[in-house]
Amino acid sequence: DSAPDNADVKVTLPNKTVVCVNIPTEAYVKDLVEAVCAKLGISLDLAPHFTIYKGVTGEEMAVPCLPSEKPLELLVENHNANSRKLTFAFTRDPLLSRDRERVIMADTAALDILYHQTVADHAAGRFDCTGKEIELKRKQHVTTQEEFVRVAQGCEGYGSVTFPHCPCDSRKDGHVILILSRDHITIQACSRDGERQDQVKRFAWAHITEHSVTEEGGEFSFTVTKGTSVRKIVLTSRYSSFMDHCFQLVLDT
Repeated sequence: DSAPDNADVKVTLPNKTVVCVNIPTEAYVKDLVEAVCAKLGISLDLAPHFTIYKGVTGEEMAVPCLPSEKPLELLVENHNANSRKLTFAFTRDPLLSRDRERVIMADTAALDILYHQTVADHAAGRFDCTGKEIELKRKQHVTTQEEFVRVAQGCEGYGSVTFPHCPCDSRKDGHVILILSRDHITIQACSRDGERQDQVKRFAWAHITEHSVTEEGGEFSFTVTKGTSVRKIVLTSRYSSFMDHCFQLVLDT
């Protein structure tokens, strides 16, 4: 039974099933991640490699909850505001390094999450599997989860994060799409409606010397330094804080 100061929270897994966990009303996101790990039999040592995304009906993109956020508080606030439905999803951290994914894959229950997330990403066309379609199809089975993930890891765009199109200071007549992967940063030119165009610029993480988000949110900038060339790029997006978070994740590891 639930303790008086506890409540149930529903969390969607990558395979679209929903688990219900009981957490204290004052619990933080970290506590919810650990509760889901315990429910699924994932070693708590691996909990830091997973996160909870919050999604709102009608929004273009779900974003990870902040460490300072309390899931039950978010649900109550959302309910009181009588706004669109708020849901939670359990996934691996965005832009995990291959070393950390290897650690996850050694745990059967954690591998199951990684496998189903990769299957979902594959089905949604989130990475380019050109030349590996047959191999992926052959390995897409619960008995060959690790092999499936390993093949996917070799595909361009695996584990990348693609943000909705937004204005950029260097483009007067259109928008850009920011795509982040462990390998590089991609700025894809597009129309104001998000239709992709020919111009694509790629930047190496090693050349990023600075990144920041404005205090009130809304603008994210990063600086690319190559020799004597210094270039600052400014994006205006409601997802600016998530962009900054992704940069921090890659540059910290």
